[in-house]
Amino acid sequence: MSLLVDNATDRFRDYLSLLMKSRQHKFWLTLSIVAVLLLWQIVL
Repeated sequence: MSLLVDNATDRFRDYLSLLMKSRQHKFWLTLSIVAVLLLWQIVL
């Protein structure tokens, strides 16, 4: 399980660095955070 979380975290970090290069990163960052929080609620 922890391996899965680490993999997801790495992927999310890559995704975040990609977002920072994009112009609409504030919008996508907010959307991503909301999505992650929702997923967290489902998982836990």
